[in-house]
Amino acid sequence: MTNANENTGVRHDHELTPRSYFGIEPVVFIIESPRRSEFERGQVEGDALHRELEASGVPSTWWVVRGTRGLDEALNGIAERVLARFRGLPICATIHISAHGSTSELQLMNDDRVTWSALRARLLDLAVKTGRMSVGRQFALQDLSLSTCYGAYGAQMYKHGPPYPCSGLIGPRVAVHWDLARAAFVRRYALGHRKYIPAPECVDEMNRIAGSHVFDCFQPEGIENMYSLRGRELSQGFAAALEQQQQNQPKIPPASDSACLF
Repeated sequence: MTNANENTGVRHDHELTPRSYFGIEPVVFIIESPRRSEFERGQVEGDALHRELEASGVPSTWWVVRGTRGLDEALNGIAERVLARFRGLPICATIHISAHGSTSELQLMNDDRVTWSALRARLLDLAVKTGRMSVGRQFALQDLSLSTCYGAYGAQMYKHGPPYPCSGLIGPRVAVHWDLARAAFVRRYALGHRKYIPAPECVDEMNRIAGSHVFDCFQPEGIENMYSLRGRELSQGFAAALEQQQQNQPKIPPASDSACLF
């Protein structure tokens, strides 16, 4: 554990270990901003999620932030990590935000508010800094998890049209307890990042854990047509390589169309 400055709060991190079979490493970047009383009592999703991901072999980092200044510093830290690559491997980033929220905004520890429009701008800035914009700058090559009450309403960021701030978004459509969200997202990352199960199928499993329809998955309309021809060719070649490796080494996870964003 290392201490960050007063504005950012506490940053928890651990040594990422290479586990990518295919030359791209999925990494979960957790940004958490609970109420101060929750943080002091240890009732925080990010700590538990970070530890469980580490135990299951999913690389992750964890920042706790107090307000918008800390949020911006955490995003800058993520940009540095993505640009540094992962022991030579390009990083496929998922930004996981754990905070309180409403249908219109995020609510941070010091009561700073971040509207969906403001979050969209920050995520697009991150994608530009890290060179993670698609050909034609139609959307950012990064995923977003909004582990907040009403996080699914973050899909309102798509209504502005391209460029879209992420290639996919998962979040709850209702108020949700942090411990339920933790359990559901642990399952999502185990399936999506280790077994390469497509996101919609991961969400089905998350809702099974929740016992009802709590979580939704959104992508920009027509996103499949925004990939360049070369990108689609690479994806098809990637899927074919996965299938061949699966035949040769049965323990390797099966191919899926959502395994590669590049």
